[in-house]
Amino acid sequence: MSWGWNAAVTLALASVLSACSSGGSNAVHQPTPTITPTTAATTPAGEQVQTLAQAGLQVSYHASYVARQDRKPHRADWQVAHTPAALRIDVVTSDQTATLIVGSKGAFSCARAGHRKACFRVAKPGKPVPAPFDHAPQALFTSDLHSLAEHAGDYGITPVTASAGGGRNGDRCFRIRAAASAPSPRVPTGVYCFSGAGVLTAIRFPTGSTVRLLKVQMSRPPASVFRPYSSPTPLPG
Repeated sequence: MSWGWNAAVTLALASVLSACSSGGSNAVHQPTPTITPTTAATTPAGEQVQTLAQAGLQVSYHASYVARQDRKPHRADWQVAHTPAALRIDVVTSDQTATLIVGSKGAFSCARAGHRKACFRVAKPGKPVPAPFDHAPQALFTSDLHSLAEHAGDYGITPVTASAGGGRNGDRCFRIRAAASAPSPRVPTGVYCFSGAGVLTAIRFPTGSTVRLLKVQMSRPPASVFRPYSSPTPLPG
């Protein structure tokens, strides 16, 4: 495998992940077992979201989503593996898969197209994921949940029906908008739906972009899921 192809898929990976992002929050925080609210919710809806976000950070699951937007790529399939200490997201568009893994051994970005594949270590353990790899949907499952779990009082939160949010029967959906007091990174404005266990089930952004849960398995993914599928190479420089 040539370095030229490695570099090309790395750039493509960053491009695919960025295109599939909502364009809002972009910082990455590794999920941690302890969540301490610093700005408590002051409304019943805020308290519900704070509780659901805290649960979402603690739960282990493997989920499939479909993300749609007006700009290219118009559709992407997401495979999400989550534990309290690790996260993996595979973003599949046409014939390419872009993967981000954040766990105890650091952060890795990988890409594969056909029989070719490459992985890069983009951050050491405990370090933030650098640009351009931080502009990615993993924020929805990490830093955005942390923001809601820790600073729900800094958001305007209004309950809406599941149908308004694109959720399923029994989901709990809320329109969420950051107040001026909300610390960065802020959760992007939108309608967010959660299962009772705290798993995101649907998101609808003002731009028209949507994310919808297709299926979820509520069990801990095996450790092998969080290993890069190609021997990782440190990024140059």
